Amino acid sequence: MTADVRPSLTTLTDFQCLSSPIDCATPIVTIDENEVIDVELADVTVKGEVFNIPPRYTECKIVGKGGYGTVIKCIDSFRNRTAAIKKCSKVFPTGLTEQMMAKQLGQQMSERAQLFQTLHQCRILREMKVLAHLAHPNVIDLRALIPPKSYKSFKDVYFVTELMDSDLHNLLASGEKLTDRHIQYVISQILCALSYIHSADIIHRDLKPENILVNRDCEIKLCDFGLARGLLRENEFEREYVETGTQGYRAPEQLLDVRNMTKSVDMWAVGCIMAELMMGKKLFDGNSPVSQLNQIIGILGTPDLSKCKCSDKIIKLIEKMKKVERIPFSQVFEGHNPLALDLLEKLLMFDPEQRINAEDALRHPYLSDLFDESSLQVAEKFDFSFEERCLDIISIKREAFSTILNFSSINLQKSCSDQFLLSPTGHLPFERLSSPSLKDRIVSPVVEATQKELREMFTTTEEDGDVNTSSIGSPSNFNSGGLVGWISSWFKGRR
Repeated sequence: MTADVRPSLTTLTDFQCLSSPIDCATPIVTIDENEVIDVELADVTVKGEVFNIPPRYTECKIVGKGGYGTVIKCIDSFRNRTAAIKKCSKVFPTGLTEQMMAKQLGQQMSERAQLFQTLHQCRILREMKVLAHLAHPNVIDLRALIPPKSYKSFKDVYFVTELMDSDLHNLLASGEKLTDRHIQYVISQILCALSYIHSADIIHRDLKPENILVNRDCEIKLCDFGLARGLLRENEFEREYVETGTQGYRAPEQLLDVRNMTKSVDMWAVGCIMAELMMGKKLFDGNSPVSQLNQIIGILGTPDLSKCKCSDKIIKLIEKMKKVERIPFSQVFEGHNPLALDLLEKLLMFDPEQRINAEDALRHPYLSDLFDESSLQVAEKFDFSFEERCLDIISIKREAFSTILNFSSINLQKSCSDQFLLSPTGHLPFERLSSPSLKDRIVSPVVEATQKELREMFTTTEEDGDVNTSSIGSPSNFNSGGLVGWISSWFKGRR
């Protein structure tokens, strides 16, 4: 039996047509399930967890472990730079033909269990494809998807990304107070990323501090696109079983009805994150969708349902609630910049159609001195149609395998004398042929000066401990000498 993916990639001839990255959306040709890909991999055991990765990745240390997988930080010895590798374990059954796999699944798993396993696999596949599609300085850079030895043995998924220092969740947990300038700089970068993502017709749907990564120079990158969706596209199974997004950051329309969500749900999440940066705690923190909605209305007041385009479920629930007057943001956020409060009000509009979009938010007076119109980047539209053909574990495995090979454009050749596999174009295998970086981005003079001074400060001062962590793992906590300390001292000098 064969799977609809790329053929054996073992000789130079196989790769003459692969001089540029390939569209990851559609499997190309066929491959024998037992055919072996000539790729050099080695088992590296880190605290009992085995990583089957190229030998170029050395000095591996675990930095995060959880339901998402296990993350290590390492040194890419060929590039002489750090990297993060996330291993999603046992994503697919292995050692079986597709025919045997289908028979075994039918015998051993209930229909509901198969649905949940399929959902997990779809999230991983979706993140692979979305990250492979995006390339922006404020989106985590997917450097590689490490291919397995063969389709039949394919069970684990490995993401290789840049290594980030921590995330906004840990920055907030450090207890350090952020200045107005910190908040401006963080929010402007989040909005730049969202403007780019939304231009591809991708909705993130799970923006929260844990998914916003940060470096010591205050460079922000978004990650975790497993719940991402296209406009007017929703999975029937997710509608029935899954609550999208983390509750404290979910827009009102997400709480009770996930159908027909728009880019506005991400803008609401930005408002919640901005409020948390200002207050040091969540603005809304209900323990259920109804409790969350009560908290939202408790501050924003009862919306005018005649002007608010909400689902019937939300309207019926609000009609049963006691009417509440809005609390002015000047009372909730006492002492904060009035321009910040004005932007926050535009982000936290109950009606999604009235919410400000990413581009207009960047142009808002609160952020305008950090924004240059020419810095906006537009992405090609992302095609979610692969989900229509990924209806079971076998089809998802085929699509994931094809995506890994196609993204890599891994023009493999026999090992060179330096023990690294090279492509005909001179690029290393598995790697994105071009990666986004801050230096490639057109930025305003204010942002450019900010980055320069922060980097100079970082390079001339000793690090006070090991705070590095994975871009997609559980970061270490900051301490008083960490990121906030670096940035605070810089901004004090600016004032």
